[in-house]
Amino acid sequence: MRAIRFLFLDWHCNRHSGRIQFILFMYRVTSCLYLKGRVVRIFAFPLFVFYRVLVEWFFGCELPWKTRVNGPLTIYHAQGIVINPAAVIGAHCIIRHNTTIGARLTSVDAPIIGDHVDIGCGSTVLGAISIGSHAKIGAGSVVVHDVKTCFVVAGNPARPIRSEAA
Repeated sequence: MRAIRFLFLDWHCNRHSGRIQFILFMYRVTSCLYLKGRVVRIFAFPLFVFYRVLVEWFFGCELPWKTRVNGPLTIYHAQGIVINPAAVIGAHCIIRHNTTIGARLTSVDAPIIGDHVDIGCGSTVLGAISIGSHAKIGAGSVVVHDVKTCFVVAGNPARPIRSEAA
């Protein structure tokens, strides 16, 4: 029962789009199979290929099964989303179209994004940085430095606009 709940973890927060529900369901399935070990990965290889072809080539969304998403994820307009396999995304985050969450120098220096982070469309989050929980990243921002909890950042390079701490 817990496995079924895990597979449909993103279902409710993405009820606005069946396509995104399908993308995230397939992400959860492939991610779960990837974590089961090498033998399972060998047998699941056709599913990994299917996922990559369908989600990346047809839907234009790169969400690798190696990426760690720690809770429900909301995606608006999945086109152009590129996420590094080494990235960590917290629970209840929002990601919009044309967003890149990636490495800066090596393939493993990817961001760690806290819970309840809202990332605007066209944003780029690069490098081994930390985005604090409840942070907001404005549309078109380029974030290359840590963002504190509850801060709003925007611009290129992203600068703090205000703190939303109560």
